[in-house]
Amino acid sequence: MRHRACILTDLVDSFEGYFAEHRGCAALAAAIVEAEQRGAAWAVAWMECAGCGVRWERHLKLPA
Repeated sequence: MRHRACILTDLVDSFEGYFAEHRGCAALAAAIVEAEQRGAAWAVAWMECAGCGVRWERHLKLPA
């Protein structure tokens, strides 16, 4: 369980830097979610700023 928390913390920390740059943009959409694909769990963070044309996404595999 501790490893999972470290992975999620790493994902949030990397996301925050991109998010902070676009926090005031009206066209900002962003999320951090956990998803499962083919039996594997993933933590996914994404951000898209249509006004600036920036798109960022990161996937980290979570331990079973």
